[in-house]
Parts: sequence; structure tokens; C-alpha cells
Amino acid sequence: MKIIIFAAGVAVGYILGARAGRMGYERLRENARKFANSPAVQNVASSVGDVVGSAANLAGDKISDALGSVEKKLDDAAG
Repeated sequence: MKIIIFAAGVAVGYILGARAGRMGYERLRENARKFANSPAVQNVASSVGDVVGSAANLAGDKISDALGSVEKKLDDAAG
């Protein structure tokens, strides 16, 4: 009899815990969505994207210039 009562208690605890966990997860997910969609966060994300894009363009230009000078040196050395 004690085992049946214990098993029933475990089952009820599991069900209540699973529901509480799901509600907490849903609340956390909703708050994260609100935060990510807030105007301030969107402004920062846009600014960071612009800065990263500019840096990527600059890096691409420098790499292209460096490869061009290496190619010129190889051509001079070959011939």
C-alpha cells in the first residue's frame, strides 16, 4: 500500500512539475521575444550590422591589395 501511495505522489509531482516548467519556459520565451523585438535592440543590431559590413568591405579591399602585390612579386620573380 505504501508503494502505491508513493508512486501516486511521484506521478502527481511529475505532472505538476512538468506544467510549472512549461509555463516558466513559455514566459521566458515570450520575454526574450519582446526584448529582441524592442526598438532599442533593433537599433543596436542595425548599427552593429552596419559596422560589421563596413569592416568586412575594408578587410576585403586590404586582402585584395595584398594578393595583388604578391601576384606582382611572383610574376617579377618568375620572369
